[in-house]
Amino acid sequence: MRKLNSSIVVDFFSEKGLDKVGRTYFAYVPLENMVCYAVAESYDSDNDINSAEMAVEAVLVAFERNPSFRNLKSYIDYANGQLMANSVKNKLETAITVVVSDYTRIKYASCGNIKLFLLSDNAFYLKSETQTYYQFAANEYGFDKAPRTENKNLTQYLGKKDGIKPFISKKIDLLEESTMLFATCGVWDRVDDVEILDAYEESEPDKFLGNIQELYLQTQLKNPAIGSYTLASLFVEKTFKEDVNKKKKRRRNIIIASIVLLILLIVVTVLCIADSSAMAKIRGLDDEGKRYSDYGNYQMAFEQYDKAKGLTEKLRKDLLFIRDKKNLSEDIMEKWRLFNGIKSGDEFLETGKYVEARTDYIGAQRASRLVFYNVDAKAYAKLPVPSILAQKIEQIDRYVFVDHLIDIGKLYEINGEYSDALDCYEEAEAIAKLIGDLALSKEVVALKYEAKMGRKENADEGAVGALREQMTEAEERFDFELALEYCIKILRIYEDMEVTDSQAQADQKRINEEIDASKTAIKNIDIAKQAADESRYDDAVRYYESVLTQYGIMGIGVQHDKYWNIDNEIARLKRLIEADKPREQEPTSPREPNNENPREPDASSTRDRNADLDIR
Repeated sequence: MRKLNSSIVVDFFSEKGLDKVGRTYFAYVPLENMVCYAVAESYDSDNDINSAEMAVEAVLVAFERNPSFRNLKSYIDYANGQLMANSVKNKLETAITVVVSDYTRIKYASCGNIKLFLLSDNAFYLKSETQTYYQFAANEYGFDKAPRTENKNLTQYLGKKDGIKPFISKKIDLLEESTMLFATCGVWDRVDDVEILDAYEESEPDKFLGNIQELYLQTQLKNPAIGSYTLASLFVEKTFKEDVNKKKKRRRNIIIASIVLLILLIVVTVLCIADSSAMAKIRGLDDEGKRYSDYGNYQMAFEQYDKAKGLTEKLRKDLLFIRDKKNLSEDIMEKWRLFNGIKSGDEFLETGKYVEARTDYIGAQRASRLVFYNVDAKAYAKLPVPSILAQKIEQIDRYVFVDHLIDIGKLYEINGEYSDALDCYEEAEAIAKLIGDLALSKEVVALKYEAKMGRKENADEGAVGALREQMTEAEERFDFELALEYCIKILRIYEDMEVTDSQAQADQKRINEEIDASKTAIKNIDIAKQAADESRYDDAVRYYESVLTQYGIMGIGVQHDKYWNIDNEIARLKRLIEADKPREQEPTSPREPNNENPREPDASSTRDRNADLDIR
């Protein structure tokens, strides 16, 4: 019905000029309810394929498949895809302008430098812009400063590898007795807008296009090189008149939709105000919770965050402020977990349920890391809440360790090993005092007294003899720390027997000296090795000789491998010292570790030997 009740008269010229093949093309497809017009101009060097014709035909095929204003860009994209697919021998490049109409309105798309003019009442009511560097310069600096030579320097065209961005217009009402004019670059570059308007004013519709062509051909006098060009005019005799009732219905629908939209806007505004108020209350509770936390009142802080958590659960998550509400809810939830963990952990701690309390404190500690996510590790450790949690977890660990020591001590008592049990109870007593738990300290003191009584009752010379044998074996293995432990146990047994044993006291003194000698020997070995690596051989010999002295205190004699290794190392270093003497200009005192050595004889072999020797 639309085509039947409208009239658009088409007239066009499409000439190849001096080109070997035509490089412009115009075609259109009128359907019952819509019509599509397309003009294209090719800019490639392929003489076998007319890319302009291919682009226009592709647009019209896509239009016939799905005629619609909203699909206009898809027609251009389809044509671009066809050119890309056929760019095998040569790259196909084409400018195109497409107009789609429902016989009442038009909508156009432009990709390149083909212009569309709409004329009515002796005036332009539309002049399309091109997508060229000429148009860009004209928009920036004015047409008088824009270089006309850039009118074929396209910024958008079909066949562009990195994709196209055509200009898509809005819908434009068609006016009766108006004219649409398509002009390829060769025409509008030579015939300016004033000449086109003059020809329109002075011509009848059927003569208008002929007059434009005549103006164009007259330019050959100045520039005879005329290539392919296309001119197409569409004279709108009559547009399709849409149903008045339909317009009224559309207007009514718009009014109804506006009312519904207004109601929705009011509802959304009310809900927005309600959510804003709720969020303000939540933030207020958050501030209260922070203040209570700063004062160390974690119970009251938890109560504030418990109330805030209840309000966050009532917030609408699918309306306005979605991100703000999500972030606020997550923040409040993490703080609730933090203070709930502290509260629950304190309750378990009061009832002696250390494992459960520690679990809750660890959970609170994880939550605190999320709450204070923007604080670095050093600053985090100094914050009140994290430091309190760390102290509570440490306190629980001490309670658990005291319980563990008590359990081990009781097992020692069952096996009659009262000295070991007493060691456990003494360590437990020290930790209980550190915790500050008087009840626990009294319990451990009682256990300690029972262990002392048990040891006193079972003290005899047989136990002393066994311990003395173990002490001697440990000394022979040079495990002086273990030997000292056996010696102390012997002294305790004599203490329980109320006997003073001078031999045990002498042993303790001797073993302490051996321990000191062992530590000194290890230290001097490290210093000697470093001195040897730095070629300070005199210093190395002096420290190794000190090691042999300490070995004498420890009972390590010439027959032992440790002594032999050190003695051999001293001899080797002395040989190196003797080898250096002829090269020395004057006697020098042993150098300090940080002085430079002018010559390092065989230093690498020295380091290798030190690495291989087990001189400890």
